This record gives sequence, structure tokens and C-alpha cells, in this order.
Amino acid sequence: MNLNNNNKIASYSTYIIGWIFLLALTSVTIILSGMDLGKYSLFITLTLAIIQCVIIINTFMKVKFSELIFKVFILISCISLIVILFTSF
Repeated sequence: MNLNNNNKIASYSTYIIGWIFLLALTSVTIILSGMDLGKYSLFITLTLAIIQCVIIINTFMKVKFSELIFKVFILISCISLIVILFTSF
């Protein structure tokens, strides 16, 4: 375990830009929910949700600055989620 306290602090502009992107993606999701996209509707909404998750994980949870083991666990959980989603549809 690393005993050095290497906490990276993001600037306010990073949080504001991340928040604006999340608002924009949420608006796009709401607009697309009213449209009939056929069989692509689920794929598009899940893709937008995954993009939002990546923004939240990297910006607000600061996983970008974490140790490698945390990144590996997040990758394993994302792969497990994708496998569960694709096997249930």
C-alpha cells in the first residue's frame, strides 16, 4: 500500500465541465426517449448511460487518479455488467 498522500485535487472548472456534459447527455436522453427509434432505442440509451457513468467515475469519484487495483475492479464489474445485459436480451 502506498503511504504517500498523493491526493490529486481537480479544479472547479473540471467539475463544472463534467456537470455540463452530464446535463447535456441527460437532455439528449430525455429528448430521445420521446422518439421512436425502433430496435436501436435500447442500444442508444444504454450507450448514453455508459458515457454518463464514465464521466461520473472519472470526474467525481476520482478513479482516474486511483491505484491500478481499483481500475481493474471497475473494469471487471463493467465487463460483468455487459455480459449480463447481452445475455438477458
